[in-house]
Amino acid sequence: MRADKMVVVGLLAAAFIISVPDMAVGQSRATSADHSTRGKASVMPGDPELLTFEMLTPDVDSQLFVDSFLVSLFTMDPGEVYDAYLHPDMTAALSREAFQQQVAELKDVVGPLTRVDLTYLRQKDKGYDGMDGGWTEHVLVFERDPRVQARVEFKRVGDGRWRVTHSGIRSAQLDRLQEARAAAGQAAEGTADGGEEGGDNEPPTPDSRP
Repeated sequence: MRADKMVVVGLLAAAFIISVPDMAVGQSRATSADHSTRGKASVMPGDPELLTFEMLTPDVDSQLFVDSFLVSLFTMDPGEVYDAYLHPDMTAALSREAFQQQVAELKDVVGPLTRVDLTYLRQKDKGYDGMDGGWTEHVLVFERDPRVQARVEFKRVGDGRWRVTHSGIRSAQLDRLQEARAAAGQAAEGTADGGEEGGDNEPPTPDSRP
């Protein structure tokens, strides 16, 4: 009897040992499945999964929406991106022309976009059939600036489609250029002020008119 109990215990132990890897595999698969539903960690221009303007329907995944927005922003007409992606709250505060100018200035400094890397995704306010809003943080890799920081906030509008409520893009290259321009402007103002002050001390020239 004791020997039989030992055999049963041994079989149970063996079953547990065998089940542990199965559980781990199951957890790994669940984790992988959960990760895959969130989209890829990075995308590049030309990725066939990215959305066109006509594909921005209410059932679109939020990360894919933001990825498509960022890639479109630097590879397509910014005016069309403005019309297709921006929330009315954002368009009320930022004109189409100003938006286009900002994007053009950044593109001139950083060069072509090569990759968009997701670093953080937060979704919130589950009221719709899915999430109602959230925000992401990305690193954008450009030809002349590989560490451009981007934060995009988004939420649904009345028809259930996503719209961008805020986008902040920070480039170290652009910051340096703007600082250099500001310094040059201040230097030019200082030179002009000095010239005016010096001119007041000069004796008047005789009138040479007939």
